[in-house]
Amino acid sequence: MNIKKILSAGLAAVSAMTLAVTSVPQQVNLNDYAYTVSAAELGGSFGNELEWSFDRDSGILRISGQGDMPGYQWVDDTPWYKYSDRITSLVIEEGITSIPKDAFSEYEYLENVSIASTVTKFGRDAFNSTPWLEKKQKENPIVTVNNIVIDGYKCKGDVTIPSGVTAIADNAFGGCKASSVTIPDTVTYIADYAFDSCHSLEKISIPDSVTYIGEYAFDETPWLENVKYKSRLVIVGDGILIDGKECGSKVTLPDNVKRIATAAFRNNEELRNITFNEGLVDIGDRAFEGCESLSSVTLSDSVETIGNNAFEMCFKLDTFTAGEGLKTIGNKAFVECMDLRKADLKNVSSIGSEVFQGCMELAFISFSDS
Repeated sequence: MNIKKILSAGLAAVSAMTLAVTSVPQQVNLNDYAYTVSAAELGGSFGNELEWSFDRDSGILRISGQGDMPGYQWVDDTPWYKYSDRITSLVIEEGITSIPKDAFSEYEYLENVSIASTVTKFGRDAFNSTPWLEKKQKENPIVTVNNIVIDGYKCKGDVTIPSGVTAIADNAFGGCKASSVTIPDTVTYIADYAFDSCHSLEKISIPDSVTYIGEYAFDETPWLENVKYKSRLVIVGDGILIDGKECGSKVTLPDNVKRIATAAFRNNEELRNITFNEGLVDIGDRAFEGCESLSSVTLSDSVETIGNNAFEMCFKLDTFTAGEGLKTIGNKAFVECMDLRKADLKNVSSIGSEVFQGCMELAFISFSDS
């Protein structure tokens, strides 16, 4: 056999294969063109049936659909983040109900924002360090959208929130230099960390219209420290108990308490015994989380709702007795109550998920016959 002919034929075959390979078009990343409407427009779905689209020619990002925008652990996890240095305008369309924290934070070219009236919740720093927010702050240090204060960081001195405002968003005034704040009686909702670390804040007026105050809403303010110095229990507005973290080992709630706010007693390791007043209606999320010395809980008949994780990690809690009025227990309400042996739930009709997860000693759960 002629070896030269064999080698020549082999080289010809390899050459043909090489030509075939090099003639294949350059590989395209299909993910970059998923959901493409036109050469200039990109987009896709995210969250629960929500859609986003970005027009590279106009620089407009649109968010559409029904419901809350999902939160992401990192800013750059959002599906449109890789275009953030080209996004100049944002349109949040009707149907979207919330914008999560850091959603558009540090979008350095975002100058125009249109937010539909259906948006009722704003996460902290949703528009932090954007040209749009900076322009709004110069126009008025109290930045409102849909009658919600979303930013008041530039406020200082005596501050009066305008009448008509209905809510104060998460961390809206956090770290501001206000010395006093007057809240109008149109406000019903004060979110988590709303006035956190306002180190000059010595006076605040909270009207009875407020029905919800989030966790750490007034943390690290002189106002809160002064009130705590005068009373072990901080009660504001229409009977909202917002702080009992230093109440000692035994406490009886005053008759005027209607709600225990989120995380009000959280991590109070001294609390052993608490007497709940008639008139108390709601126990907020994480209200007694980490109260590891709390030994038993007997609710008054007026209590209707226990929030999520309300008694989580109350390690020494042995018995829980509901009142006649309790209807709802939130998710993970008694998680890791490792000594809990008995739970009398009486008339409870709605129980969340994983309520007794980690309650290794729980042997008895009872309901009323009715």
